Amino acid sequence: MQSADVNNENLAAEAVAAASEQQQQPVFVGDSAAAAGSPPPEQPEQLDHLFRDARYFMIKSSNYENVSLAKAKGVWATPPPNEHRLNGAYHESRSVYLIFSVKESGRFQGYARLAGPSEKSSNRVNWVLPPGLSHRALSGTFRIDWLSRRELRFNKTGHLLNAWNEFKPVKIGRDGQEIEPGIVADRRLASVADISSVIEAIATLVRLRLGDVADLAKAAV
Repeated sequence: MQSADVNNENLAAEAVAAASEQQQQPVFVGDSAAAAGSPPPEQPEQLDHLFRDARYFMIKSSNYENVSLAKAKGVWATPPPNEHRLNGAYHESRSVYLIFSVKESGRFQGYARLAGPSEKSSNRVNWVLPPGLSHRALSGTFRIDWLSRRELRFNKTGHLLNAWNEFKPVKIGRDGQEIEPGIVADRRLASVADISSVIEAIATLVRLRLGDVADLAKAAV
């Protein structure tokens, strides 16, 4: 069984449990409290299922067009150094999340989970590339599952510092900058994001992929 299939099957099982519990418990989102510097309210324990053993990377796009293409097609491509780094993270961790931001937009444009390692694809995506970068430099394509497509202003995340980038605000970072998982582990980033939309999105992914999981189970027998 492929590692990508194992990751998706495990996530599916845990997300089903998380979504089931979510229907019985309210989810509290602490946007205003977090922005004001107040301690965020406690988040449900089932959120640990979503973020356990995960890694997080900043994706800096030079324009909105590429992010729109990524949202429409569920794919992303990046230069070889970042591609290699993301492939390594995918094989070494349980989940890899990409946090998107268009340069000079003052916002995050949402975040997505890697659905698998990069793959060679015959279906070329017409990315809008900056001068000096050709399509030949993008060797592989990642499939991604969007968990949130909502924009988030940087002024709501100013209190979040990335220990893996000299404790600079999390909004600051080059394309491919890794974000210290503790920001999510202690739920400060989770309190800024709309957690209810995350759980709803994962529950939707589970419903869409239950057939695939069932096929995998049959194949394993």
